[in-house]
Amino acid sequence: MRSGTAYMFLTTTAAVAVYYYWSVVLRLNDTLGMFLGVVTAVILSGLFTRRQRRK
Repeated sequence: MRSGTAYMFLTTTAAVAVYYYWSVVLRLNDTLGMFLGVVTAVILSGLFTRRQRRK
């Protein structure tokens, strides 16, 4: 598995985990949970892209 695929898997998993925790476990607003999941994915994607450029 290429590192790009692994990073994409980790980013997606983290975004879904944030949404699940916010919306299901804490029982808070679904829309805000989705927004936080997307923000998490964008931040992780940026970090992983930056890490790949350094190699």
